[in-house]
Amino acid sequence: MESGPNTTTRSANELLQALELILAEEHRALRKLDSAAIEKVAAQKVDLEVELANAGPLTPTDKDLAQRVRRAALANQILLVHARDTVRGLVAAMTGTQPTAHPLARQSTAPARLNVKV
Repeated sequence: MESGPNTTTRSANELLQALELILAEEHRALRKLDSAAIEKVAAQKVDLEVELANAGPLTPTDKDLAQRVRRAALANQILLVHARDTVRGLVAAMTGTQPTAHPLARQSTAPARLNVKV
């Protein structure tokens, strides 16, 4: 008997549950800035992406789970941006250079004016 790749197919619900667990692991890794764990999770997400693409449409019962997964992914994206900015700031401080700004960041060094009505 030939031993090949795993041919069992998982339902969209099972894949979303797996992705939710992976995103929770990614969240912990991002909070600790654990680059090895972040890379491991990234590889797991790539593997799941292929399976999810072939899983077919979501059922109405999968929609709530998909929304939870979406919120977790967005929360991780925010942490990832913060981690990236933290690393850039550290590199800038260690090298004595200016940190690179986000391409959409305001380039002026003039004071910002803020009007607040109460």
